[in-house]
Amino acid sequence: MGKPLIAIVAPFPSLAQVVAEVVAERAAEWPGDIQVVTGDLADGVLMARQAVAAGAEVIVSRGGTATMIAQAVDVPVVEIQVTVLDVLRALEQSGFVPGVIGVAGFSNVIYGCEDLGRLLGLVVREINTDALSGGEVETKFAAVAREGIRLIVGDAISVKVAVQSGMEGILIQSGKDSVYKAIKEAVRIVAVRRQEQARAALLKTVIDCSADGIMAIDDQSRITLFNPMAEEIFQLRADQVLGRPVTTVILNSRLLALLTGGEPENGELQNFGARVIATKRVPVTLNGTVMGAVASFQDVT
Repeated sequence: MGKPLIAIVAPFPSLAQVVAEVVAERAAEWPGDIQVVTGDLADGVLMARQAVAAGAEVIVSRGGTATMIAQAVDVPVVEIQVTVLDVLRALEQSGFVPGVIGVAGFSNVIYGCEDLGRLLGLVVREINTDALSGGEVETKFAAVAREGIRLIVGDAISVKVAVQSGMEGILIQSGKDSVYKAIKEAVRIVAVRRQEQARAALLKTVIDCSADGIMAIDDQSRITLFNPMAEEIFQLRADQVLGRPVTTVILNSRLLALLTGGEPENGELQNFGARVIATKRVPVTLNGTVMGAVASFQDVT
């Protein structure tokens, strides 16, 4: 197996089994290797980081684990959505017991369950565990148990703590349909990212090979691009100027004027030390908003 194209972090073993089945059954549809690992919350974050370090371009996970991974890695994270059908399967497994049913977990798992309960003639209470530590979840569930709730339907950690608190716990499982859709979305994201990376690589090659010096600034006047010919013309390395305000590098730069509505310039002469530079300056706009400016230079001394 080569480096993983996509890594799927399943918060609990039964989901990992479903994922493995979908990956195997639909193998012909995947353009590269898919890694499947099991890890919940912090353990899942660790596994996601390891997968990214190994080359994974997209992570797929579910519930609170997906939320935590998205905050911890710099690649896209696709969430396996918990569907109405998934919740219905779990409620059916409960036998639609009388009394209040607690549906617990991160908000991205349990949102809308109270409305679903009303449609089914059930009394459902959403129990949100967002931003709670392990001890806080235990305290919250102990209080829920004292209120008389005897059944918790939810994600892996909620079911575990519910059982520890003396309640019955039923895990909301994800069906193959939800898993398949998530993997397909991950594959689509990989394809889009690679297209963008190819365009960026082409643009960088064109800029680096240009006979003109090229410099760009952002809307805060910080230098964001300084190509090799610009380094030669100004006798400065890119690592010396990137991120610095342009006026601290080129004292008489007129790029700043473009950020506030100034007109583009073409072929204007500018002195830089003993050199005479012919400069073209244009603003960079997105939907009518100036996002920065670009200048190209030729040494005409």
